[in-house]
Amino acid sequence: DGLGNVDTSNTCSTAASSTIDYIIKSVNVYPNPVKNIATILASETIEMVRIYDLTGRMVKQANPNKTEFSLDVADLSNGAYIVKLSVGNKEATTKFIK
Repeated sequence: DGLGNVDTSNTCSTAASSTIDYIIKSVNVYPNPVKNIATILASETIEMVRIYDLTGRMVKQANPNKTEFSLDVADLSNGAYIVKLSVGNKEATTKFIK
């Protein structure tokens, strides 16, 4: 309105609380640092794994459909990477060093 008030009736107030329901509880990437093969262990069957470099570019993707799996990262340059795991509408993010 003309008084400087902001209409917040269309904002989402449950985003922070609902996010917790969509997180995969336990994820491990080892060894860390990784030489050539990263082993990923999760509490749930992972449908998709995506690896990003620190610029945000996706450098590898896989669809393991397992709770524990190995991922060949020998072709990646040395550095830090972000791992995003998905199962249904749940997601987890972790990182590793190569």
